[in-house]
Amino acid sequence: MTSPSSSSRFTNPPKSDDICDRCGAPSTWADEWTKNLSWKDSMRLHITTYLTSPRMWPVGYIIASPYSPLHVERQIPARNWRDSFEDLLALESGGQMIRPDSRKKEAEAAARFKVQSLHDSVSAVNKQLERDDKYMKLLQRMLKHAISRNDRNSISVIENIAMPSQRRGSEQMVADGKCMIATLKEIKMDLPASSYKMRGQWITSLVSSGALQGWQAQLYDSADGFEVGLSKTSNPPEDPQGNPDGQQFTELELQQLCEEGKPLEIGSPAWSTARGQYPSIDQNDTNISDAIRHDNIRLPTIRPSILTQLTTTERTTLPDGSITTKVVLKNSFTDDKVEEKVIIDDAVRGLEEVDKAHTSMRDRKLAVSAAAQEMSYEMQRVPLELSEGTNDVDY
Repeated sequence: MTSPSSSSRFTNPPKSDDICDRCGAPSTWADEWTKNLSWKDSMRLHITTYLTSPRMWPVGYIIASPYSPLHVERQIPARNWRDSFEDLLALESGGQMIRPDSRKKEAEAAARFKVQSLHDSVSAVNKQLERDDKYMKLLQRMLKHAISRNDRNSISVIENIAMPSQRRGSEQMVADGKCMIATLKEIKMDLPASSYKMRGQWITSLVSSGALQGWQAQLYDSADGFEVGLSKTSNPPEDPQGNPDGQQFTELELQQLCEEGKPLEIGSPAWSTARGQYPSIDQNDTNISDAIRHDNIRLPTIRPSILTQLTTTERTTLPDGSITTKVVLKNSFTDDKVEEKVIIDDAVRGLEEVDKAHTSMRDRKLAVSAAAQEMSYEMQRVPLELSEGTNDVDY
């Protein structure tokens, strides 16, 4: 969790008999342990200390330890570290290892969902390129009109800012699409289910499989992609009134931590459904927001989507000694609707419900982006037509 330049300073806290029961830091932590650190490094140290404390086992270990499956798999990719660690957690908590037939069925479903997600993403790229082409044609019309009026300022803005920016965006979109298509061509369909899961998604699945007893998981969406919150379902006896132990992070933060060594930091995305925020058209573009207030422009309707998905589990030992796990998924929607799904010993259905939540969140962002772009297009097209004195529009 610590940066290479700072790790040597973070590993030897001063001795103290008075330590925090939540994170394990000494009472003199602020004065002694962090006195030579910047505020940013001291916050990184605080997060690291908290994650590696016994109270945060095993979630803190999964995130922070260099021996976590998320870190070891990058060094030794030939082994299935995720599934092995899940089985160890299940046994440690008094459960049973995941049955091979269950893992096989989940793997087949996970591969299908991964392929479908990539196909959907390629389709979204193609639709965005169509909108980009439409907007580029509008810019060309605007440039032609500016030239006819000898409007040097507009000519400069269109030629030097608007058009180059539009081209760069389209070029990046094409590059992203090519990467997705390459991934589709190379994807293997016989991998374990955990291999198809994003890092945060895999940690969440440890809750739904029953391996993380005493923990609950919540899926959010944010400006930085999917966000996951892991928290204990109850407080420890020594801290009955405090907030339950836990940690929140985005998939982007986990990616940067595991692939670039960038530590988790204090801070939050620009918006997050964890804070009751979600993508909306007027928030997507300040010009649109102004037009709504001053010009009475009506927003297109975006269908309700999932804001958050809470996962909790209950393990039951049957008279014959076998163990069953009940998973409760609670979806909260943007229109205040709440739905509950109860799943018993069915990893495939659980994976399917999580995939639906991911799809719902992703589709909303795409719909909001498309609607905002369309409104921005219209806000420029209409004045151009009035100035041109014609209604003959090339869509």
